[in-house]
Amino acid sequence: MENSDKSKVDKSIDKNGKNIGIISRPNASPGYWLSCLVPLAFLVTNNRMQTCSKEDDNLFLIFTIVSMGMLMQSLAFFACLAVAPGRYLKLFFALMPGTLTHFQLQYWTQQTYGVCLALGFGATLGYQYVYVRVLRGFPKSCTLGEACILVQGVVLFLINGFFRIPMFYKSPPIEEFGKVSAIMTGALFCLLVVSWLLATFKVFRSLILFYLSMILLVLAVCVMPVTKVLPIITVFQFIYSDLRRVYIVIFYMTMTIATILAVKWQMGNSEQASTRVRKIFHVLIVLVYIPGLIFQCTFLYLATGVALAVFSVLDMIRMLKIPPLASVLEDAFATLHDEKDAGNIALTPFCLLIGCSLPLWINPCPCSETDSASGVNLIAMLAGILSVGIGDTAASVFGSKFGKHKWSESNRSIEGSLAFVLSQSIIIVPLYLFNLAPVDGLSVISTLSAIVITAGVEALTDQIDNLVLPLVFYIVVNIR
Repeated sequence: MENSDKSKVDKSIDKNGKNIGIISRPNASPGYWLSCLVPLAFLVTNNRMQTCSKEDDNLFLIFTIVSMGMLMQSLAFFACLAVAPGRYLKLFFALMPGTLTHFQLQYWTQQTYGVCLALGFGATLGYQYVYVRVLRGFPKSCTLGEACILVQGVVLFLINGFFRIPMFYKSPPIEEFGKVSAIMTGALFCLLVVSWLLATFKVFRSLILFYLSMILLVLAVCVMPVTKVLPIITVFQFIYSDLRRVYIVIFYMTMTIATILAVKWQMGNSEQASTRVRKIFHVLIVLVYIPGLIFQCTFLYLATGVALAVFSVLDMIRMLKIPPLASVLEDAFATLHDEKDAGNIALTPFCLLIGCSLPLWINPCPCSETDSASGVNLIAMLAGILSVGIGDTAASVFGSKFGKHKWSESNRSIEGSLAFVLSQSIIIVPLYLFNLAPVDGLSVISTLSAIVITAGVEALTDQIDNLVLPLVFYIVVNIR
């Protein structure tokens, strides 16, 4: 959206945001509505989730209430940017969400007064602090709404780590998914700490200290006491206990090599990668996630954490210009980035991974006793794959080739939207035929509604599709 088309409120928010060092992604609307997607996802999951323990019920209720508190904090922050209130009114806007969250936690959960007070104000005020730091630190990288989703996810993960890591230490899990979840939680928590050190203290960005930090991070992950046996041994035992996991490791490695070759091939071309070329990565991620969700859900859950960690480290190397990989990674980013990667961070590939993995990460127990997501709610677990990997890819390829009729105030075509709906429907039908997804009137209606609504969002939004569409699909398909 061009500046001339913006409302007075948007212009005021832009102006006041720039006064405090916030520059959102250019040529895009603020995306305020995105701030409600994560809380809504937790709300609908809370009504339909399968949990592994009573502790999961209590924690998930806390996450849901905290996510609603962060939504209120987002709206209060937008209001402050819009009207630039005085000191006392600004203080009211800052403290009101924490106060309401504190009372909600006291009423609905079994936590003590002190824990509710710390969570209520710590989560909401901490969220706003990190939110502003992210927007200032990565100018032009994301809209206000996109930053809401990303920072809400980070804060909720931090709270998850603070609660779960001591639980894992006191009582290490015995079931496979519990062990994998403990290792993944501890590893990503350590990575987040290292990332904070790199962002806060410049001394850690030197060549020697950076790689020393990475080595210590790997060692910490391998030996942290969150499982009865050392995590590194636990992972090897987990993989080699089932020959199918060995095969899927080989398959995933093949897909990784294919991805690297695709990037190298594109870097060899002198021209910028087209949208259709970038959709190759969507196809590859579909090939990884669908068999994983159906046959090896726990292993896929572990693989998504590893992928997120690797993505994060590689992008830190690129942004901090750490040799010897920085120049190669920068060339790859320059070749493959699209118009939504306006800032320094490689947000689009991150969002592709995050969007496809969100259903796995949101659910406290996403895998059934048969190690398949089909025993939970396969259509919801495939929200990212269906909406981004299949629907968005079909809409982009078909629309760019055959799209002649454009939607009003959008560069997306009606033909592309029809391809979006049809491609997902073709994939979903076999899931029903092979009884991988429940076949009843309500399920079919909710699935069709999710497809159509997500198609409309894809056609009209200027936010990052990889991040927005999976959440929209997931929310709609879970509303019963």
